[in-house]
Amino acid sequence: MVLSLCSTSSLALTYQPELKPEFLIMIEIMGMNMDVALKVGELLAKATESRRDIWPSRAEAYRLLKARAAYRQWDDRLLRILVEKGMRLLPTPQYPDKEGVTLKCTRRMETAAYRDDLASPTAYAVMRFIVKRFRTHFIDGTVNNYLWVLFVSTAQLGYLRRRGLISRSRDIKDDFLGNAVRGMQNLASFSHISGAGHLVSYNYCVRRSKTT
Repeated sequence: MVLSLCSTSSLALTYQPELKPEFLIMIEIMGMNMDVALKVGELLAKATESRRDIWPSRAEAYRLLKARAAYRQWDDRLLRILVEKGMRLLPTPQYPDKEGVTLKCTRRMETAAYRDDLASPTAYAVMRFIVKRFRTHFIDGTVNNYLWVLFVSTAQLGYLRRRGLISRSRDIKDDFLGNAVRGMQNLASFSHISGAGHLVSYNYCVRRSKTT
């Protein structure tokens, strides 16, 4: 079983009927304790509330997204999948008087997901049990930027710096490995992809990882 989002996907292991994978591969560890999860979640929610979610066409959506710094880092195949499969034609119940295309995962839905204050802390709390039940492999990038790479404006970066979240990226990962996982000795393996930062599976899906 491959889990690309550590926090919410890990909760799938608590479902009934019980999932019984032979092993787990967790790509990009974003497990956070309650304090950090609340701060980061609210920041992401505020950014999402004002994010553009309507474009004249799929072609124009691709062009405009490709021009943004965050999306330029994506593997182009994945960006095209987002535009072709992750968008729908307007009008919709949310935008009954609009034309063009919009995201299938609406802005309201994404904002609500970021304001969920249970998923990440719960995954943090149960991770030490998960790694004991299943052989677990972690894959991560060497660049500790997942708390800021999606925010490209000077004001947003300034906010992150004032809150101390940019400098804490490495600390948050270390906290997860030390206190949630209870040490790397509990993992079957830990691999890293050199030069990769946030959204490893989107930006570096064809690179090979190096096991440490």
